[in-house]
Amino acid sequence: MICSALDIAKYVVTFCFIKGNPISNLQLQKILYYIQGYSFALRDEEAFGEEILAWRYGPVIKEVYDFFSMYAAMPIENTFGIELEDKKFEKMIQVIALDKMVFPVWELVKQTHGEAPWKYTTELFGIGSVIPKEYIRRYFKEECI
Repeated sequence: MICSALDIAKYVVTFCFIKGNPISNLQLQKILYYIQGYSFALRDEEAFGEEILAWRYGPVIKEVYDFFSMYAAMPIENTFGIELEDKKFEKMIQVIALDKMVFPVWELVKQTHGEAPWKYTTELFGIGSVIPKEYIRRYFKEECI
């Protein structure tokens, strides 16, 4: 079952806040990128249908970025009443969020800039282009599992 990127984002923001480590919008964008990648690798399906764009500071889901833009670079100290039906998927999201939420935002930017999906997209199509889902699928299946 595919969720919306915004629902997953609200879940991640809530989870990180409850764990005592609220994240910024930019950190959230990177966590969503990793959720999409690991979903391809571990579940052989996308986590959400929205496109991921190769922005200057790494992968971004525009709809989610816009929703949380009011927080600017500040930690998102908020909770949303989002529950996920698929408990295995929820556990995967929690593991990724726990791993990535502790990295400083610029470290996450550096990580994503060094990975093939963002790197190849920006080299071939330029900043602001859609990162092809096949790039994400292939990278995470081959490099991360």
